[in-house]
Amino acid sequence: ANRARELAVYRQADAVMVVTSEDELALREAGIQGPSFLIPNIVPIRRERRGRQAAELLFVGGYLFAPNVDAVHWLAGEIWPRVREAVPAAKLTLIGKSPPPDVQALATQPGIDVLGYVPDTAPYLDRAAISVAPLRFGGGMKGKVSEALAAGVPVVATSYGAQGFGATPGRHMLVAETGEAFAQAVVELLCDPSRAEAIGRAGQELVEGICGPSAVAARVSRMIDSVVSTRPARVSSPVFALRYAGDHLRALSKRVLSLRHAILARSSRQEQSPATAD
Repeated sequence: ANRARELAVYRQADAVMVVTSEDELALREAGIQGPSFLIPNIVPIRRERRGRQAAELLFVGGYLFAPNVDAVHWLAGEIWPRVREAVPAAKLTLIGKSPPPDVQALATQPGIDVLGYVPDTAPYLDRAAISVAPLRFGGGMKGKVSEALAAGVPVVATSYGAQGFGATPGRHMLVAETGEAFAQAVVELLCDPSRAEAIGRAGQELVEGICGPSAVAARVSRMIDSVVSTRPARVSSPVFALRYAGDHLRALSKRVLSLRHAILARSSRQEQSPATAD
């Protein structure tokens, strides 16, 4: 019933915003042929950081989101023991709101620290050597990945974690699908800080061009121009209607983007809130 209602709304809209190209493909497969515009997550770029970091892995994710619970169990059960065997000094920090008892119990394993909610993830990103996103199901652009990339932290992810970025594996991030391959990718970066730093810089450049506030603002502006120019005028003066609507929507979009940027800068990251705990 939800699917039918959502598709009906999409068909009536002048345009639909999608977060990833995979989302757009899903709409096309569902028969939605109207115009769509790619408007990804918005994330501020953090330049201050990097240099050599301690051998610490970071996972960020709210645990009311089932893929995150599955991810940390797979991480702790199949990936982490291999990493610790190769790099005994390695540490794993799990951050995110509402960890259930089975996730909290992972803190009994050597090198794993379960912090739960923290007010700001920035200090943990700054000290982490690698951000991991071992998601085995779920869809959409992951806030944990965009946030890490924006901070210049090298990312190791599955294809589910990498979704929406158009990243080149081995250049912008490392992508692995099995526990053994994932652990190997992590160990490679821990043992080669120069390569890890290069991947972190490349990932940051990638996400700035996709999710940076300026990049998203330009996409929103193009979307407004397209929708306003093609929508039939509903007042007596078409020229006035187009000019007024365009100016009004541009001003509104600037306010929305400014507010979004402020919220991201002040609050704990999206990953820790139940509503967007991906």
